[in-house]
Amino acid sequence: MHDAHIDMDRHEDKDPKVTIFLNPLEWILDVFDGQRGRLFLWLPVLLGVGVALYFAAPYEPSQMCYMVLGVTALLSGLILILIPAYYAPPFTGALMVSVGFLCAGFRAHDVAAPVLNYRYYGPIEGRVIKIDRSASEAVRLTLDQVILKNTNPSRTPVRVRVSLHGAQEYITPEPGLRVALTGHLSPPPSAADPTGFNFQRMAWFDRLGAVGCGLYAHPCFACWADR
Repeated sequence: MHDAHIDMDRHEDKDPKVTIFLNPLEWILDVFDGQRGRLFLWLPVLLGVGVALYFAAPYEPSQMCYMVLGVTALLSGLILILIPAYYAPPFTGALMVSVGFLCAGFRAHDVAAPVLNYRYYGPIEGRVIKIDRSASEAVRLTLDQVILKNTNPSRTPVRVRVSLHGAQEYITPEPGLRVALTGHLSPPPSAADPTGFNFQRMAWFDRLGAVGCGLYAHPCFACWADR
């Protein structure tokens, strides 16, 4: 008993740095435990880390990657049910990061739509859903329900964006108006430099499959498919 008392005194007199070196995991858990009640504030941060890891990937993750992360999230959730709260933070972190990555991947696949993979010139028809101006102050229309000549509907972009050049004497654009014009379309461009704005990625999530310019838009009351 006397020896046990001496050992306890030695443990209490240990240098904290030595304790950290010998048992870093326990020290980390103690830090988390000291923040109990405030750790939930880190949940959205961890979720965002998972989303950021998805977008930082140099290529689309494989199905195996998604399966591993799904199993990781499932096991972490089950372990959290069974273990004391003291040991929960690492498993909570693994759960949230995995869920963030999986959510980003699901969203990227959920909005998947055809992207034009060649330069197109010819008639363009669609319904106006958005009106704004380009950097050159030209009126710019975003169209859906798009029809392109000699292009299979399965390969036709869900949305295209065209800038109108020249005097537009035959049309006053407004949302919901169906228009036809002749113009150029090409795939959305990628970032001009590795650290620049990635328009191609934004276009993917906006389901924007082609961008270009056109001349002389006019209202259209019957689509080519009906002619």
